Amino acid sequence: MKKIVLTLITFFLITFSQSSYAFFKEIGALYLVITNPAEAITGHHLVEQQHILPQYRNAEFQGTVLITRSNHTISDRWRNKPFLDAPDDNIIINLLTLGNDSSKDSLDAAFRLGSYVSPYAIFSYKYNGSSSKMICTYFDGPSMVLYGIAWAINLPQRYINKIAYICETGTEPSIFCLIDVPINFISLVVEVPLAIAGTTIGTIIATVLNPIDSLCSFLGFFYYLIKAICIAIYELIAALIVLIPFI
Repeated sequence: MKKIVLTLITFFLITFSQSSYAFFKEIGALYLVITNPAEAITGHHLVEQQHILPQYRNAEFQGTVLITRSNHTISDRWRNKPFLDAPDDNIIINLLTLGNDSSKDSLDAAFRLGSYVSPYAIFSYKYNGSSSKMICTYFDGPSMVLYGIAWAINLPQRYINKIAYICETGTEPSIFCLIDVPINFISLVVEVPLAIAGTTIGTIIATVLNPIDSLCSFLGFFYYLIKAICIAIYELIAALIVLIPFI
């Protein structure tokens, strides 16, 4: 237990310095270039920033995560633009979260990130700015668990959607970018352990820092988990349908 506490303290000391934030942002951008070399060479601008929630939502959740241009286009510019969907604000989710707006936003953001964004993100960044913060410091505990699970179960549909998008457009990004797909699979050797560690440690930190929101999000977690599973199946089928003419 002592070792865990010391590890968390060290983790905080390193990650809460502004110099570390800048360093991690540069590392994140470099990682996207390394794991998507074809798109980096043939695309207009590889590294973009995806808003965690639509920009009209809760200001606390107005951070962005680093993402490739193709992933960004798939999430909110291509086909049904899923990342821009209106948030769930029905009677069921309001009852499950006891009407706590912060819990609803946290769960919704975790669902969106986990379902549509690769790679797994530890930090969020101010749009076109230098300030950053760890996602687990403003998400609650159940939302961090949701993020990790949704990210894992949606891996297949995200990769198939990328292939479908490249094949359907063929120009931007270039069909040459299909070379990136097997590299993305190989990169899971790094991303899966990071996601496991980030979810485990992040859940502890998020629960400690946001205990009330974590309590209110407990039942809502199951609502969004079911939704994430449905999205994993639906998006996979939709992407395979798009690929049929190219088989």
